[in-house]
Amino acid sequence: MKKTSIGSTTKADWKQVDNEIVSALSAADRKDIAIITESVLSPTTKKVFDDFAAKYPGTKVYSYEPFNDEIRNSAWKKCYGTDFYPLIKWDEAKVIVALEADFLGNDGNKVENSRLYA
Repeated sequence: MKKTSIGSTTKADWKQVDNEIVSALSAADRKDIAIITESVLSPTTKKVFDDFAAKYPGTKVYSYEPFNDEIRNSAWKKCYGTDFYPLIKWDEAKVIVALEADFLGNDGNKVENSRLYA
């Protein structure tokens, strides 16, 4: 959906949206373009950003991590004296209470957690 200036919405297809984005980028020639992303570890994704910046020279890529594990890792080591986390047997649990945690999304080994949970 595309929001109009008076607050209503109109339908737009992907081709129309892509064309509007390309037009806006072309009009922004030599102006600053900011890309805000999570930390990029993938060489392929980094190359995509580098290629984009080469085409639009005013581009700056900013990495932002709203959450990281540094504090949790430090607390774990102080409490238990080790960097190793326990392997939780999600497949054997009768009840799981996850407060302020996303064990299937971004906490711990999400692939292993998802497999065991399923």
